[in-house]
Amino acid sequence: VYLNTRVNIEHQKLPKKIIVCTGGSLKQNVESSWNGYVQNCQVDGELEYKFWGGDKLSSLIEEYLFNEKVIPEALQNRFRKSLVLLSDPSYDLSDYYFVLDELLLNVDFGDLSKQYAKKKILKALRTINICQNIVYSWAKSEDNLKPAIYCAERTVLHTWDFIRRNDLYENQKVSTAFWDNYNTLLNVYTDYFMKIQKHCYVENGFAGYGHNYLQECLSVFEHLGLISNAGLLYLFLGTSKKNEAYLQDAKNIMDALKNYITNHPATSAPCYDSHIIEISQAIFLLSSFGEDEFVKNWITDIINNVTFSYGSMGKYFPIDTDSFDELVEVCIEGSTKKEDAFKMSTLLPILAQWCLALNFTETYEGIVAAIENIFPDCTLQIWY
Repeated sequence: VYLNTRVNIEHQKLPKKIIVCTGGSLKQNVESSWNGYVQNCQVDGELEYKFWGGDKLSSLIEEYLFNEKVIPEALQNRFRKSLVLLSDPSYDLSDYYFVLDELLLNVDFGDLSKQYAKKKILKALRTINICQNIVYSWAKSEDNLKPAIYCAERTVLHTWDFIRRNDLYENQKVSTAFWDNYNTLLNVYTDYFMKIQKHCYVENGFAGYGHNYLQECLSVFEHLGLISNAGLLYLFLGTSKKNEAYLQDAKNIMDALKNYITNHPATSAPCYDSHIIEISQAIFLLSSFGEDEFVKNWITDIINNVTFSYGSMGKYFPIDTDSFDELVEVCIEGSTKKEDAFKMSTLLPILAQWCLALNFTETYEGIVAAIENIFPDCTLQIWY
């Protein structure tokens, strides 16, 4: 209608560009329709179509409007600092987390039943999504997506917590703004998986990036969790939306995860007790696709390695803290007794619980016997 009725006569022969612009992203279920529409309607040299999503908007805003429009002036320096330090592997994103809390959790929006408060909430959620997309853009330019993953994860957790605290589940506009944030997380994880997928099928494809075995082991478990989480995100979306394409994506990631575990023996030799988190993520994804036999063999390998490393070697078992210094003391310096580093375990009882859930009776009994014979003084704890 616009091109036919609103364009001045002197402008009608000029080339035209139509841009669909949104702070979110182009969903899979409409992408093929959009591409077909563009292919049918686009005329070279006369009529062109473009799609600008959150990633494109964030780069434009960063380039042209960042200094004055995106976030309050008081937070701009903290946000710039988070971008500058992205390339530092030891940076913990604390400045971005501060900005996130100051934009959302530490703000008094007033009476949430009032229209002005709802508008302020929507503005905050959209601003946050733009900020995390700017981090995402910078992380891609640094060729290191890990900061973008942790940034997007924290953003989704905090925005959901805000919705939970204020009982905004039924607010459609708030829900839409939340899903824009969630889709950014999904996009980051998708880019991450596409980047590392081939390495999963190579023997020790993720090894060699640390100066010693301990560093390599920690890296392998970090990626075990990230790959598993990527698959779980797609599994959740595919199941909740009954979307076969998402379910197939989840299965593809699960296949890569299975090969990752097979090709990286370190996944059967956790260094920290807390590695049960990544192990549980992986078991959840694998068992969702009926890979019970693979899971059973993997749990058996883990238990065998833990009992052997503790009982016979006295090192390279999962210590009960997340202290790298203590890990070095136990495994390299030998200055800490093994009993002092294995006073508590969540790994053993949670693996036993997985065995019960998946009906691995024989493996469960093996874990019970190992606890009675090798870890009789260890305090067993399960978290939910």
